[in-house]
Amino acid sequence: MPVDTFSIRMVQEKDARALWQLANDPVTRENSLLSARISWEDHLRWFYEALRMKDRLTMYVACLGPCVVGQLRFFEDSPGSSTVSIGLAQGYRGKGLGKKLLSGRLGFYLSRNPQVDRLRAVIKRTNTPSTRLFTGQGFKIAATSNETLILMFDRR
Repeated sequence: MPVDTFSIRMVQEKDARALWQLANDPVTRENSLLSARISWEDHLRWFYEALRMKDRLTMYVACLGPCVVGQLRFFEDSPGSSTVSIGLAQGYRGKGLGKKLLSGRLGFYLSRNPQVDRLRAVIKRTNTPSTRLFTGQGFKIAATSNETLILMFDRR
């Protein structure tokens, strides 16, 4: 049986449904800062707006063969600073794909965006796998609250 090839590519219009399904995965919703289910209509509005924000939002998908199994976003939310988020589909968590996706695009993103000096990840305190993933890539815990951790990566 052939092994599916892992690849990372820029998000495309055809990825709308796969990203919606990924966003509504129960574990994804549980680990999200906003836990309510996302309607298809709301997702499409967000998705097409996101595609138009190419100057501030960079989105990648991770694929095994033709199947989208994860997503990674960098959103330049203020001058010199971007917020990073990542998500993996059920059945693909805990297998090293998150590390491959984040490590595979972190340096690439920074090299393409020299104006960005700081990256931030906002993670629920209970999301230990994401905390480990980001700290393993050089992010440091910068702030905590009752519900979240803010991890920072500073390339300066």
